[in-house]
Amino acid sequence: MPQTDQLPDTPTSVAAQPLANATGSDMIEIAKQQFLWHTHQTLVEHTRFADTKAAFAGAVASILIRALYEARAYLPMSQLSPYQWPFSTWLAALGGLLLFASVALAIWTVLPRLHSSQSKGFIYWESIANYGHVEPLQTSFQGQSVQTLSDHLLHNIFDLSTKVCTPKFRTAYYCILALCAGGLLALAALVLSPPLR
Repeated sequence: MPQTDQLPDTPTSVAAQPLANATGSDMIEIAKQQFLWHTHQTLVEHTRFADTKAAFAGAVASILIRALYEARAYLPMSQLSPYQWPFSTWLAALGGLLLFASVALAIWTVLPRLHSSQSKGFIYWESIANYGHVEPLQTSFQGQSVQTLSDHLLHNIFDLSTKVCTPKFRTAYYCILALCAGGLLALAALVLSPPLR
């Protein structure tokens, strides 16, 4: 008698079924594929973290730039020669430059990376679009072995790591450094600036 109260398969249970039913070398290949997809997902999440950090740093830098502008810290720069600038003006100038650099680095971090080591593939959107039509994509996909598809995924993981995550996190790192240094200089300039009349 069939069971009628059985719950439908969840995505997790469906993903686990091939591994549970497989034996020997098939089990090893399935485990490798699952590991590659987990790695791929982790890299995608890291990409989002880098974008979020850079966007936050750029937003804070923009607020500090506006604070310098509203305090008119730029006035001595336009009215006096650099030899006559007070110390607070030098702090504001250096801080402003670093804050502008932080904003520029934030924009560069979130800028999409449009590079792939594969002209045609099955994961990266541009590699898929390079087929031109769905029919060549279908024909190419149907002719692939499991190992070849795993190689496509591995290529995409390598591209995510070297062409997306690494440059994004490196730029986000310098963006945050520029924010910290520029923010400290800007705050010191605001504290030391004479009050507006």
